[in-house]
Amino acid sequence: MKMKFRGWSREVHVHDHEIKPVRKTGSGYEVNKIPDVKINNDEIVVLGRVAGLALTGDFLVELYLSSQDLSLLIQEKIAAEPIASLAFISDLQARALTAALELKSGNQA
Repeated sequence: MKMKFRGWSREVHVHDHEIKPVRKTGSGYEVNKIPDVKINNDEIVVLGRVAGLALTGDFLVELYLSSQDLSLLIQEKIAAEPIASLAFISDLQARALTAALELKSGNQA
């Protein structure tokens, strides 16, 4: 995952930072290939470390999630809430199918 900070009222410098996935250990946190993922109510919480961050002021934050990041989050949601995940995944599949059919019919017109 990556995150980008841009000045809210004015942009002097764009701050690009990589978020390294971390896992909770007995004494704190450690960088790991697979992050801790928690389901809180309807939110997915992922733990990560941003190094060398020294910012003050208000910023627009951009988060960049890869397909692999999204897949991992969905897998964690399935493991935590298998029944609720069926409706979630069915809805995503229906949306993807609808968009694909609309794209196909638009290309043939």
